[in-house]
Amino acid sequence: MEKKKTRDVKKKVKAPVKKLEAKPKKLTPKKIKQAASRPVKKLVETPAQEKPVSKKIEPVAAATPDTPVVVKATAPAKPAQPARVKGLQLRLRWFRSGIGLPEKQKLVIRGLGFHRLNEIIVRPDTPMIRGMVRKIPHLVEIVS
Repeated sequence: MEKKKTRDVKKKVKAPVKKLEAKPKKLTPKKIKQAASRPVKKLVETPAQEKPVSKKIEPVAAATPDTPVVVKATAPAKPAQPARVKGLQLRLRWFRSGIGLPEKQKLVIRGLGFHRLNEIIVRPDTPMIRGMVRKIPHLVEIVS
């Protein structure tokens, strides 16, 4: 009987992988300037500051030396919001497809609220909406 020739196959043993340590980042003059311009976070909490309360003097009755004057403290008025006239609306129509366009332009279309082509939507006439329309004038038109 003949013996079959067998090859001695040595199992390859993988060498242990060395863990790479994170190399410290090189500081360039540009990065140093950027770091210097950022505000520094405070590690110590500062006590919460109370909002100033404006005092308004409102006499309850005719003020005489014998009657006390009641002083009511009122909260400060809310800051004024940007002036916006009610009723000014923009009617926008999406008339050209976004296929093959940069992702940013597709996001602007979605941000305006469009879902399908030739859709007409109504948005408030604000600088933010007008700026979005200005980014994609080749896709969106303002309809009367």
